Amino acid sequence: MSNLAIIETIEISTMVSTWTEHLCLHRTSEGSWCLDIRSYEVVGEYWELSDDDGELPEQINGQEVIGTEDGYVHIDNLVLHSEDHPIYRFETFSMDEFRSNLDGEHVRFCTKDVAQKVQTIIGQKDQ
Repeated sequence: MSNLAIIETIEISTMVSTWTEHLCLHRTSEGSWCLDIRSYEVVGEYWELSDDDGELPEQINGQEVIGTEDGYVHIDNLVLHSEDHPIYRFETFSMDEFRSNLDGEHVRFCTKDVAQKVQTIIGQKDQ
């Protein structure tokens, strides 16, 4: 998605896993805005895709391999992290609506810095 902007990146850890989530902003085909949580697409496990020397190919499925995370190979394609993660669609950015949409574990994205980045990209003044 060429009009996708990464607003904030956060590394998440549990006792058994670590992964990265990106809060992304893009304009929808209808002209509204959308903030959602994405990760780089996983195409398989490192041991499946590396050669005998432990090297990964430069591309898989026509996409650049960007590295590994937690033993999985990622390509340069940001996809929705989970269907369970919230999506905030809006015409005019509202920090209160954004915060209520990303409540619970996703509230870590709800900072003044994030709001300022979003407003700068969409060309709105502080509210």
